[in-house]
Amino acid sequence: MMVKIGLIGFGFIGQYLYKAMSRDENIRITAIVEPDQAKTGDLPEHMRLKRVSQLKNRNLDLVIEVANSEVVKNALADIPDNAMLLIGSLTSLADPGFFKIVEERSRQTGKPTYLPHGAILGLDGILDGKELIESVKITTRKPPKSLNIPDNGTGEARIVFEGTTREACFRFPRNVNSHAAIALAGIGFDKTCSFIISDPNVSTMTHEVEIEGNGLHWVIRIESSAQSQVTGAYTPESFYRSIKRIFDSGIGMQII
Repeated sequence: MMVKIGLIGFGFIGQYLYKAMSRDENIRITAIVEPDQAKTGDLPEHMRLKRVSQLKNRNLDLVIEVANSEVVKNALADIPDNAMLLIGSLTSLADPGFFKIVEERSRQTGKPTYLPHGAILGLDGILDGKELIESVKITTRKPPKSLNIPDNGTGEARIVFEGTTREACFRFPRNVNSHAAIALAGIGFDKTCSFIISDPNVSTMTHEVEIEGNGLHWVIRIESSAQSQVTGAYTPESFYRSIKRIFDSGIGMQII
């Protein structure tokens, strides 16, 4: 059975997904919402949409959002009721009102909402161990340009944010989707601590997660090269594999 997918956003991750799915015999992106039509100029005309509202009457199995948190908040009402939803901009869920709306949509339509782990490894362990976890701290280190803040000219790293993950999501919505993923899997946006470091001496993006709990101490460190201003090399492939698992036939051995 051919799976039909609608894509919201055609930046770095969206373009990666389109190319990957173009090689897949069972998955097809049939609609792409991107206001900047220059990005989609080489695509077939019937696929190119300027507004999310144009998805409403499309026959889609899954809608994937890979734009930004404001776009997905404004787009939810126009997602076809018969489609599942994958939200890439997890920082949007730090908004309690939007979180409730997403939950209500799933209840009303009977369709699941998928939250990809993205750049972060080990979310399965955090999810399984959440009743044992007492504290979570995630530190992200990026070059200033990736954080869209000016270099202070000292040549030294500096902490540009320290606080709850909920506040980090509001302050740096394009840079802390990994923080949001950890908060959602673990002890929540208000109990998870976020640190963001601007470091002019690095060219890579690094996330370090420290978890303490009843009988456990975990440290997870992920480093990847920047493929776009805010996205590491692993993230788009991770998104693609998450989407593939949604439609896995379930035959044979599976790691759960």
